[in-house]
Amino acid sequence: MKRFRLLALVILLSITQTHVAEAGYSLKITVKDVNTIWMNSETSTFVSGDPEIQIFKKKITAFAKTSQAKSEAIARCKEEGIYYNTRIKVLDARNGTAGLGNLKSLTVSTIKVASYLSDLPEYTEEEAEELDAEYDYYEDYPDYIEEGYVSYYLEFTCSIAGTVSLISSNAYKIYIDGDFLGEFSKAELVKMKWSVSVIEEDI
Repeated sequence: MKRFRLLALVILLSITQTHVAEAGYSLKITVKDVNTIWMNSETSTFVSGDPEIQIFKKKITAFAKTSQAKSEAIARCKEEGIYYNTRIKVLDARNGTAGLGNLKSLTVSTIKVASYLSDLPEYTEEEAEELDAEYDYYEDYPDYIEEGYVSYYLEFTCSIAGTVSLISSNAYKIYIDGDFLGEFSKAELVKMKWSVSVIEEDI
């Protein structure tokens, strides 16, 4: 089960007011999720202060600007984004179906280099099992240094969007792949320019 945090976005209506009056409304739904790409752990984690850090940062920063990085980010969005190519269902005020659509338009933005500090280097699964068997606490590991290791990776935003044509109603309930996104009055959606954007978050 998912919960969503609403974002305020101002996006132009995709249809004219004349067309809206005649045929209903066009609602755009966008689900955003922050994702990551890790390089080889053996070359992306360093002891703090290592002179190789700056060399790696320049390398990964240059990679972030390439088409290969964008292609890998798009592939990761498709792989990790649970709402990619899923159904949008909107109910009207009487709980009848007001419109159906799919989240199928995918874009990637803000590819940037990010980092974090850790107490241990990256281990292989076999190394981690051996250390866990030998020591009761990870603070006793020979390589333990409190916040002594810095790792670098790419971070980016996946945006998956879809548009639904709606029949006229005073209120709407929106579901994505069966998960309840929220309930909105017609007046609220007009103020939001018929565009709802959410950030995917685990409960």
